[in-house]
Amino acid sequence: MVLLSVAAPAIAASAMPATMLWTDFPRGSGNRIATTASQTVGGAKITTSLTRSGLAHVGSNWTPTADGRLEMSSNRLTLGDSAQTVALSFSKPVTDVSLTIQDLDRDRDRGLLDPRDFQDEIYIPPGAVMFSQHAPGSKVVGRGTPGDPFRAADTVFGDLSGPDYAVTLTWKGPVSAIAVAYRQGVQAKLTTTPTVWFSPVSFIPPAGS
Repeated sequence: MVLLSVAAPAIAASAMPATMLWTDFPRGSGNRIATTASQTVGGAKITTSLTRSGLAHVGSNWTPTADGRLEMSSNRLTLGDSAQTVALSFSKPVTDVSLTIQDLDRDRDRGLLDPRDFQDEIYIPPGAVMFSQHAPGSKVVGRGTPGDPFRAADTVFGDLSGPDYAVTLTWKGPVSAIAVAYRQGVQAKLTTTPTVWFSPVSFIPPAGS
């Protein structure tokens, strides 16, 4: 009897998850990320850019933090000038892209003379790829569209890093680019600095990267 040896079919190794830190982008003026900046993670070159009105708050806006997050601030009198879009493009299609936006709070309906009116809103801008899944905190409402953005369900104020006032977005992909927009839903006053925080971005690079 002759025994034949049959080789098992090769199975492609799965790529390991990678994490992009906002702190690893080159800096421009005021410790902010450069207008257009790139870094390479998991074999993919990632380019980020910020699109906003010339009147958008500059202060500590577009600033990476020590723990790898991105600080985004909004501080405008005119609603139409408060929108800012954070974009990420990948040199290779990636999968399971995920990030969390924290500190979606609001303090509104106090009257025209009260300086604290603001309402953080997060949404996917027109033309950008919509997320596949989202996980809102228990105090977040909305669908993440321009007409129904993610926002706080009640009045709350503070630097909230917990899960209740956060939303996690996931793009199953493959995707080559994503974009997330941040704006004010009520007329913000100059004496306030509404802020949200973008977490580090995790994703799975293509196999073999």
